Formats: sequence, C-alpha cells, structure tokens
Amino acid sequence: MIKVLLVLKRRNDVSREQCFQHWKEVHGPKFVAKSVPGLRKYAQNHAIKVIGSGFGTDTDGLAEFWFDDIESAEAFLQWHNYSDEAEDLREDLRSFVDVEETPTFIAEEYVLKEQ
Repeated sequence: MIKVLLVLKRRNDVSREQCFQHWKEVHGPKFVAKSVPGLRKYAQNHAIKVIGSGFGTDTDGLAEFWFDDIESAEAFLQWHNYSDEAEDLREDLRSFVDVEETPTFIAEEYVLKEQ
C-alpha cells in the first residue's frame, strides 16, 4: 500500500485545540466529501504528546492518505496542489496550517506486526 503522509504543523496564531477541532470537524469531512480517484483511506493522527527533540518536535499531527499505487498517489498530489477544484481545500488548509513548515511525502507501508 502506498501512502501520502502530511506532517502537520499548525499556524502560530491557532491553538492546538482550535487546530484539531477544525481539522477533524471541518477540513477532514470537506476533504473526504471530495471525489478523489484512487483514494482508499484517509486518517488523521492528532498528536497527544511530542517526545524528544529534532524533526517533528513542533508537529501537531499526521494525515495519512492511502492509495493502491504510486501513480494514484502522485495524481492526488497533482490534484491537491494544482487543480482549481482543490483551491477551496488549499485555502482552508492555510487557515489553520503553516503550509511552509508542513512536509509531505510518499511512502510505502510495511506492516511488521498486526493483531
């Protein structure tokens, strides 16, 4: 399974509580309601506690987008980043996320244990 992972960092003028509420109750449903070809699963991971130092210490969460193949993941990123259809989503994301400090990457998942 191929995933697009977005490491979310909220804007400085948005509290963590505001960020999580908007992400879960407004942005997520708005995204899920969109017709994104190839999307298998969408999940939000809201940080409870950040441990350690270095990369990710100011992270507020992680969004996961599952796809069958890399072509579908790349098509999603093209749609999300450049299509007119997704402009309202990009605008909403900018309302609570520091998009300049929010890396996104494509990864392949390897499950080593599952119960």
